[in-house]
Amino acid sequence: MSSATGKAPPIGTFHECAQCQKKFTVTKYTISNDSGFLCHPCAKSSGENPFKKPAPRKRKPAAEKRTVKNFEEVEPVKTLTGMCISIIGSYIDQVEELGDVGAVNMDKICRIVSKSRNLNEHNVRLFYDVTNTSLVIYDSTNLKSPAFSAMSALNPNLQRLTLHMCGQMESTVLDDWSKSFKNLTRLELHAPFLVREPAWINFIRAKGPQLTGFLITNSPRFTQECLDTLVESAPDLNELRLAEFTKMNDSWLEGIAQFTSLTSLDLSSDRSSRISLTSQPVIELLKSVGRNLALLRLDANEELDDTMLLDGVALHCTALETLSMSLLPALTDEGVAKFFDKLPLTNELTCVNFSRCHEVSSLALRAILKHSRATLQSLNINGCKEVDEDALNLIGEAAPRLTELDVGWCRNVNDLVIGSILLPKRGMTELKTINCFGCNRITQNCPKKAGVTIIGVETDISRQRL
Repeated sequence: MSSATGKAPPIGTFHECAQCQKKFTVTKYTISNDSGFLCHPCAKSSGENPFKKPAPRKRKPAAEKRTVKNFEEVEPVKTLTGMCISIIGSYIDQVEELGDVGAVNMDKICRIVSKSRNLNEHNVRLFYDVTNTSLVIYDSTNLKSPAFSAMSALNPNLQRLTLHMCGQMESTVLDDWSKSFKNLTRLELHAPFLVREPAWINFIRAKGPQLTGFLITNSPRFTQECLDTLVESAPDLNELRLAEFTKMNDSWLEGIAQFTSLTSLDLSSDRSSRISLTSQPVIELLKSVGRNLALLRLDANEELDDTMLLDGVALHCTALETLSMSLLPALTDEGVAKFFDKLPLTNELTCVNFSRCHEVSSLALRAILKHSRATLQSLNINGCKEVDEDALNLIGEAAPRLTELDVGWCRNVNDLVIGSILLPKRGMTELKTINCFGCNRITQNCPKKAGVTIIGVETDISRQRL
C-alpha cells in the first residue's frame, strides 16, 4: 500500500475518500495523495494505477564457476614513446602523416592498428614509403586488390614483403607485381585464396631468378605446375614454405629436392584436406636438402612416423635450430627418444615443438632435455598428456636458457612441477612465459615469480573459499 499523510488504515476497514468524501473499503491496493487516501474510482481518475506491480529487484549476475588466472600480468609503466604509439594506433584514421618515426616504431603502430582490424585501403598508405626495403602488414583483411597493387608503385624499392590474411588478393595483383618490384627477394603471403595458377606461374617466371625466399601459406590454387615453374625459375631459394596446401602430396617432393641450398623448409599440411606426406618420400627429400636446414616444420602430416625422424632427420640434418613436428599421431615415445639420442650434437636446437603428439611422453622429454639442454629456448609439449611428474621436474635444471614453455594438457603438471621450473637450484633466469591450459591440478596456490607470466591457471571458486 502506498504511504499517505498519517498512518495507513487497516486493510478491510471503511475509510472516507479524501476526494469524493464517499466511504470505501481499504485494500492493499489503496493509494493516497497529499489530501489523504482515495477510493478506487478517484485513484483511477487521478492517473495512478493501483494494480501496478513493483519493479523487480535487481539481482547480481551469477558468478562464473571458474576463473582463468594469468599470473604476473601487470605491465610496466609505459614509456612516453609507447604512450604516443598507442594513441596514434587508436586514432589512425585521423592521422595524415606519420613522419620520421623510425622503422621500429612504424612497425609497432602497424601491429596496434592490425590488432584492432582498423587497417584499410586509406590508412595503410601511412606505412608506405619510397625508401622502404621491408614491409610487414599484419592484417590485410580489409584490403582489396587495388590496395595491394598500389604497394608496388608506392614502395618501389621493397626487398622483403610480408602480408598476413590477404584473402581478398586476386590474380591481377601478382600480374601487376610481375612488372614492378625490381628488387624483391623475399615474399611471404598468408592465405592468398583467390590467386589462380596462371598468375602464380607468370609471377614466378618474372621474379623467380631474384627470389631467395618464397613463403606461401594456404593457397588452394597453387598447383604442381606452379611448383615446377618455381624449380626452374628460382634455383637460389634459401627459404621455402608451401604450408597448408590442399593439393600437395608426395609427388611434389621430387621437385622440392632440387632446392639444395635451403636453410628453412615448411611443408605443414592442411588437416582438413586429409592429404599427408609419407615417411619414405620425406626421407629421400631430406637426403638432398637436409644438410643446410636450420628450420624444419612438418606439422599435421599425420602419416609421418618414427622412421622419418630416425632415417631422415637424424641422418641428414646437421644444422637444425628449429624443429616442429606438431600433430603427428604416428610418432611414439620410444621413437622420439631414440631420435634425439641419434641426432648429431651439431644440431643446436633452440625451438622444439612436439605438441599434440599424444604418444610422445616421458622418454622423449628426457631425451630432448639431454640433447638440447644448453641451447633450448622454446619447448612445446602441449597435449603430451602422459608425461610423468619426474620428467617434468627435470625441465627447470636441464634447460636453463628456456624462455617459453607450453605444458598445456599435460596431466601431471601441478604446483610442485611449476615450482621446480620457476625455482630450480641452478636458476632459470630467462624464462618469460609458461602456458598451462588444461592442467587442472594447478591451484591458486601455484608458485609465482616476478617477470614470468603463467597463462591458463583454472581455479574453481569453491576451492578459493576453502
